[in-house]
Amino acid sequence: PRAHASTSSKPYVNISTHSCTTQTTKLSKSVFAKPYQLSLILRKFVCVWAMVLDSSDFATKEAPPNWQQDGAIDYSHSKYRDKFWAILFLLHLAGMITLFVVYRDNLEEIRHPKTSDVAKNDWILIIVIIAAGALTSAIWAILWIALMKRFTSFIIKGTFVFVIILQIIGTIALLMFGGVFAAIMGVISLVLFLVYMWFAWKRIPFATVMLKMATQCIKDHSAPVLVGLFMAVLSNIWAIFWLLTVQVLGVGVHNPTFAIFMLLISLYWTSEVLTNIVHVTAAGVSATWYFAPATAHPTSGAFKRAMTTSFGSICFGSLLIAIVQAVRAVLRMARDNENEIIMCLVQCILNCLERILEYLNLFAFAQVAIYGVDFWTAAKNTWQLFKAKGFEGIVNDDLTGFVLVFGALGGGVLSAVVGGLWAHYSKKIESVIIVAIVCFLIGYVITQIIMGVIRSYVTTFFVCFAEDPQTLTQTHPQVYTDVVNAIREMHGQSHDSHFQGGRV
Repeated sequence: PRAHASTSSKPYVNISTHSCTTQTTKLSKSVFAKPYQLSLILRKFVCVWAMVLDSSDFATKEAPPNWQQDGAIDYSHSKYRDKFWAILFLLHLAGMITLFVVYRDNLEEIRHPKTSDVAKNDWILIIVIIAAGALTSAIWAILWIALMKRFTSFIIKGTFVFVIILQIIGTIALLMFGGVFAAIMGVISLVLFLVYMWFAWKRIPFATVMLKMATQCIKDHSAPVLVGLFMAVLSNIWAIFWLLTVQVLGVGVHNPTFAIFMLLISLYWTSEVLTNIVHVTAAGVSATWYFAPATAHPTSGAFKRAMTTSFGSICFGSLLIAIVQAVRAVLRMARDNENEIIMCLVQCILNCLERILEYLNLFAFAQVAIYGVDFWTAAKNTWQLFKAKGFEGIVNDDLTGFVLVFGALGGGVLSAVVGGLWAHYSKKIESVIIVAIVCFLIGYVITQIIMGVIRSYVTTFFVCFAEDPQTLTQTHPQVYTDVVNAIREMHGQSHDSHFQGGRV
C-alpha cells in the first residue's frame, strides 16, 4: 500500500515554533447527555471493530521522496497553498472588525456599570494567587513530561485502569440518579472500553516509544510551547472581541438566526485556525527533528511557514470543523422537546462527524507541515495512509491521548488546590470556590497547551515513520531500534521485510 498519492512532493519539514494545542475559548457547548454517550460508544465501537479486522502492514512499502540531506532543508521555493481560503479568512476578520466599528455605539445602550465590593488590595491578592496557580501547573507539566519519559509504559497502563475505575463509578452514578436508559448506556460504554483495552494492550509498547520520542523532542525543541501560549492569549482576546461584537449586533441585527450562525462560524473558525497554527508549527519542528536533526532553530521556520505558505491550508481545514461546530450549536439553541429523539440522533451524528474531521485534520496538517502541500492533497494522502495503517494511528493517538489528558487534568487540579488553599488561609477573599475554579481553568489550559505540543509530535512521528522508516536509522539509530522492537512485540518478526536496510 502507498502512504501517499503523490510521491513527487518535497519534504516541507522545518523550523518553527512547536505547536501546542492552543486552548481556544469557545462558545460554551452544553452537550446533551444522550448524544454524547452515544457518540462515545460509537467511537469506541469503531476503534474495536478496526482493531479486530485490521490486518494491513505497519509501514508503507513505498517511501516518499529521497530525504537524504546534510544539514538544513531548502524551503526557499515553497509555494503558497490554498490562497483563496487565506484571503477569505482575512476578509472575514476585516468584516467582523467593520461590524464592531459600525455598531459600536450600541455598547452605550447595554452597559451596566457596577461598583465592585472587592478592594484594590484584594484584587492584587487574587491576581497573585492565580499567577501562583499558573506557575504550579507549568511546574507540573515539566514534571509530568519527565515522568512520561521515564515511566511511559507504566503511566499508559495506569491511565487505562483509572479510566475503568471512573467508568464504573460513572455507571453506578447513572444507575442511581440518571435512570435505566442512562445506566444501560454506561454499561455498554464500559464493556466496549474493556474490549478496546483488550485489543489495544499489545500496542502499548509502540505508543510508549512514540511518546518517548515526543518527550525527547520537546526537551530539544521547546519553543513551540511559547507559540502555543501566545496563540492562547490571542484566542482569549478574540473571544472577548467576539462577545463584544455579539452584544453590539444583538441590538442592531434584524435576522438573528442567520446572524447567530455566521457569528458562530466566525468564533469557531478563528479559534480553530489559532489552534492549528500551533499544531502545524509543532509538526514542522518534529519532522525536522526526525529527518534533519542538525537544522538550527527549526521553530522559527516552521512558524513562518504556518503563517505564510501553509496558512491557506490551515484556514481551509479549520473551516470544515467550524461549520460542523456551528451547526451543532444552532441545533442546541433550537432544541425542541417534541422531537428530542430526532435531535438526539442528529447531535450524535454531528458529534461523530466532528470527531472524524478532527482526526483527519490532525494527520492532514502533519502532511501540510512536512510536504507543504495544499489541504486537499494532504487529506488524500492522509486517507491513503489510513488505508495502509490508519487505524493503527488512531489507536496510538488514543493511547497517548489518555496520558496527555490526565496530565492536563493534573495541572488543573494542582493549580486549583494551590489557589484555593491560599485564598482560604488568607482570610481576605470570600469567593474561595470561584478563585479555585479560575485557577483550575488556567492551570488546565497551560498544561494542555504543553500536552498539545506533545500530541502534535506523536502524530507527526507516526506519519514520518509510516512513510520513511529508513531515515530514522541515519538520524536516530537507537530510536529506530526501539521502534522496530516495539513493532516486533505487536506483530512478531513477520514485518521485518518492511525495514530493509534498517538497523534493528
